Formats: sequence, structure tokens, C-alpha cells
Amino acid sequence: MHEYRVTKYDPDRRDEHGSYPDDWTACSDIGREFGGVVLTREEYGRVEDAHLEAVRIFATAAGIDEFSVRGLERHGKPTVDLQEGQRLNLPEALDVVRGLLREAGFWCRLEADGGFAHIGWDYYMYLGAAVDVTGVVPAVEALGLYVEPGWSSPYHPDEQ
Repeated sequence: MHEYRVTKYDPDRRDEHGSYPDDWTACSDIGREFGGVVLTREEYGRVEDAHLEAVRIFATAAGIDEFSVRGLERHGKPTVDLQEGQRLNLPEALDVVRGLLREAGFWCRLEADGGFAHIGWDYYMYLGAAVDVTGVVPAVEALGLYVEPGWSSPYHPDEQ
């Protein structure tokens, strides 16, 4: 499996502990100031949409048109009605990714025979493909995201 960590965070800006000082991590940060700049709905939406497009690009390159919901957790009142094992076409899966990025009362892994999409806390995303998809990395980076190859998802069932 070819695995990648895909984030909005520039790896060169990490501090000595691997953290990013003064950066937003959730939609609840809209309206707050980070590094002297207020996070607007428009900027949040741009970054959120870039993450969705990255999943679409990777899935398409890997030949994935359907994901299954795995490891479903519900927190409070989830904004979507999902079931463990539910199969989602790609547009439905992208709606789930949006909900995961917005911390919308649920969490799950999206798994497919040809790869996966795991959305973590603080806008960390892990994408995997059974085939080599390095050819699409420049398209994802053009969205303003950083693609780091070789990062195994910490959300694999055997690693949680």
C-alpha cells in the first residue's frame, strides 16, 4: 500500500516538537486570529474544499469509486446517518469527509479494496492506494496542500 499524509501544514514550519505554532485546526476557529490573520469562512472553505479534492484525485487515480464506513463512532448528535459497513459512492464519501473535517459528531475510516481515506484530528489526512499514485501528487500540491509520502495512517485498526 502506498500511503501519504496530506495536510495544510508546511513541513518546514514545524517546531522542534513537530507542532505548528499559531495555526488553526478546526472550523470552530473561524473568526479567530492566527499569526495576525483572522480565519474567514472563505479561507476555511477553500482549505476544506482542497482536502475533498485531494481525496477525489487520489481515489480516482487508484480506481476507487466506492468506500465502506469502518470503525464508526458517534459523538453527541451526529449530522449524518451512517452505519458500520455502509457502502458509499465517491460523492457520498466526499460528503462524509466534509463532516469529518468539521468534527460533525462522528468519526470513521473510509476503506476500499484499492485504498483508504482516514481523517484525523487537527486537519491531518492520511490517504492510501494499492497502486502507485505519485503521478497525482503535483495536482494535490497545486491545491495548496502538502503531500508527504511514506506516512502510515495511525488510524489503521491494528494501530489504534
